Amino acid sequence: MADNIVLEKFLYDLLPLVMSQHSEKDAVESFAKSVKEVFGIDTFNVRRAAVLDMHSGGLYSYVTNTKKPYIDNQLSEYSEFPELIDFKNSGYASCAIMPIMVGGHTTGVLEMLSKMENRFSKDILGSLSIGAAFIGLTLGYYSESIRSKNLATYFDSAFGSNSANFLISSSGKILKANKRAISTFGINQTSKPDIKQVLGVNLDEIKKMQPNAPLKIVLNISGERRIFNAYYSVISQSTAYIALTDISDSELLYGISESLDGTGKIAALSLDENFDIIGSFGKLGGLTIDTKELDIRKLRLESTMPAHDYNALKSSLSEKGKTEIKTEITLGGYKQKAYLSVSKTAFGYMCIVLSAELEESVKTLSDNLMDFISVTSDITLIVDQNGIISSANLPAEQLLGYKKEQLLGRDIRSIYYEQDILDRDISYVKNGGKVDGSYVNLKKSNSELMPGTHSLRLFFDGNSYFYAIMIKELQTKRLISDIEMQNKKLESQALNFKRTSELKSQFIYNISHELKTPLTNIKGFAKLMHDGEFGAITDDQKEYINTILDEADRLMVIIMQVLDAAKLEANKVKLDLKEVNLADFANNPSIKALEESAKNKGLQFSWNVDYDVPAITADMNRLIQVFVNLIGNSIKFTESGSIKVHVYKFNRNKIVCEVKDTGIGISDDDKKKLFRKFYQASKKGNVKPDGTGTGLGLAITKEIIGLHRGNIRFESEQGKGSRFWFTIPISQNFVSRKKHRDQG
Repeated sequence: MADNIVLEKFLYDLLPLVMSQHSEKDAVESFAKSVKEVFGIDTFNVRRAAVLDMHSGGLYSYVTNTKKPYIDNQLSEYSEFPELIDFKNSGYASCAIMPIMVGGHTTGVLEMLSKMENRFSKDILGSLSIGAAFIGLTLGYYSESIRSKNLATYFDSAFGSNSANFLISSSGKILKANKRAISTFGINQTSKPDIKQVLGVNLDEIKKMQPNAPLKIVLNISGERRIFNAYYSVISQSTAYIALTDISDSELLYGISESLDGTGKIAALSLDENFDIIGSFGKLGGLTIDTKELDIRKLRLESTMPAHDYNALKSSLSEKGKTEIKTEITLGGYKQKAYLSVSKTAFGYMCIVLSAELEESVKTLSDNLMDFISVTSDITLIVDQNGIISSANLPAEQLLGYKKEQLLGRDIRSIYYEQDILDRDISYVKNGGKVDGSYVNLKKSNSELMPGTHSLRLFFDGNSYFYAIMIKELQTKRLISDIEMQNKKLESQALNFKRTSELKSQFIYNISHELKTPLTNIKGFAKLMHDGEFGAITDDQKEYINTILDEADRLMVIIMQVLDAAKLEANKVKLDLKEVNLADFANNPSIKALEESAKNKGLQFSWNVDYDVPAITADMNRLIQVFVNLIGNSIKFTESGSIKVHVYKFNRNKIVCEVKDTGIGISDDDKKKLFRKFYQASKKGNVKPDGTGTGLGLAITKEIIGLHRGNIRFESEQGKGSRFWFTIPISQNFVSRKKHRDQG
């Protein structure tokens, strides 16, 4: 621990010395003073090479020539060098002479003398070797330029400009970085960033590296992934040194070499200017093309191939600087038909050797592809590099409607409706991509369009390339998909209509309900005025008040119909089901009032209920409302003749209620819209009756009958009258039981 403290103090003394602007003399004196104080050495001298006799055969000549330190810890009168005898005679007991090295050259020596024996241990010499390096750099750079006084320049020169170097603290902070590190990683030295911010790994991970096994670090530099070897060494307890070497190109070359070795089909030969093989890697068949199996120092490219091929290769190279040739190459006693691609390089030539066996593989692949095309049920076309169809299977003829001879030799673009899609996909595949499931429309022989998806692949047959296009027919699937999409759209519209209708119904219900109160007040006060409660009125005034009362009654009927329609649409109407005898309806005040109205118009009116019609379960008031609407319409549209109501038993579960008149009938246009809300049928085919209706009567009638689980129908002929009838269950309990049974 004490030695570490001494070394740490020594290094901290050295750093300010190197970073200062002292003169050479002051720097040497400061360095000597530090050595004496830290290591307790009696005498320390820096002797420059310029003042030493390097060839005298003495001690200094020995150190400078061998570049090794000399240590004698027990000086005597019998030492081998005369300088050592002089040291002994001067009172010293041990000495150490260390070379000062700069750039591989000895520029001087450090002379250290002590009056104690065994003063210079390995630990002291190890520490002093760092000092020798520092003072050597200082002295060397002083002689070159003043910039050697700066630690940054020391880093640039000592660590070289081709690798990134860092001086870091024990906590991982970057104390100093050379120019390559600053430019590569964009380091701001003022902020002293942490090494993890720059390299992506913390100091503890770096410290775990084995001395001879650098840490590989992958970093993104300017958008490009680069690989670095990181080397770590300790300078002191508080300072360490990291060097980064970019090995990206080496890794790439290694990856290429490994890939070539794995194929067994390709090798690379490095040739000098005389076509001698100076390097190789890869495999060709069963032969590994490297120095382990080939004595490349005795091998020339000329000896590996027939003479005429070699001469043709050299002739082409001299003209173009690169060439390709197919030949039979012999390496290590192994013969192989191969393609050779040779290019001129800075060191000579690079020769890529490709096994011609690939041609057979391609041929086999092509044969297999054609077999597959012949059996697949999808449209499959083979298209050459010029876009001409060279092969088509049977489904292509059947689905597109062309004969085979019409397809072969045809431009593929002629059967595509969206030619830009085809051009885009072919370009993508040609550049190394794959296309699957691209939507297209093909033009059939009858000019109809056939929707589909196509997939494209690019193949090589050794000399040229071709495309395989597989097309899946989607007409049926697309039709189904279109219908489904249309259904979803309609469902969405229906939902919106329903919401709008509900809002409309709620508004109508609210506004109609609000109208009842003021209308009741109007009618009440008009009645009081009519009866003289506010004083006597004249006959004319009484007639006006009667008009007010009549119009108020009619307005109340309209409001009640609108309320009914809104309630029915909002499903707010609940039936008050009771046992009802339809024969008794003849004496109902509402029916009686209608009978009186018909007779006043000169019409015959009859109400007949067959003897076997039983009492039914129904809402009596709602059924009266239905009859009032149907009979009221008959009276409105009948000028002469009769109105007949007939109720009879349809079967054991249902009855039929029929209203028949001899009125003007219903036109064909009106029949289609008769049960719509707010629709009023025209009278005599061209005018509305008298403006008293709302167009809600029949719509309300249909809803009420529907609530009773019944159905309403009609038949009519213009000029001959109309017949409306509806069926209704005798028992609502029966309907509920039947519905439950059907659902179960």
